[in-house]
Amino acid sequence: MTTLLLEPPCAFLSANGRLHFRKRAELTKAWRTLGQVAGSDGPHGLANAHITVSIRFATNHRRDVGNYYPTAKAIVDGLVDAGVLPDDNDTHLIGPDMRREYPNGTPRVTVNIKEL
Repeated sequence: MTTLLLEPPCAFLSANGRLHFRKRAELTKAWRTLGQVAGSDGPHGLANAHITVSIRFATNHRRDVGNYYPTAKAIVDGLVDAGVLPDDNDTHLIGPDMRREYPNGTPRVTVNIKEL
């Protein structure tokens, strides 16, 4: 299993966000680029994988981590761009499964890639 620790380049993308499409595209591009850069140091050419994405927040507020799926989707797209997987469809990928990481601290995203 490969673990990637990612420091947020910008705000997390949320399914509840009501952003202008240009701002949303800007944030998505930043997360996708981060996934591509992190993926370039990870495994390459995996045929199948299971990906788990854990998000650590600064505070202990209640959150629905599933709403942060757009952040995970952008990171996974970047991993595909880096050649970790040939595609992110259900033929090659299980997940990404969303989790919350405790204890709270500096915000970050932990991506676990398990080859199947």
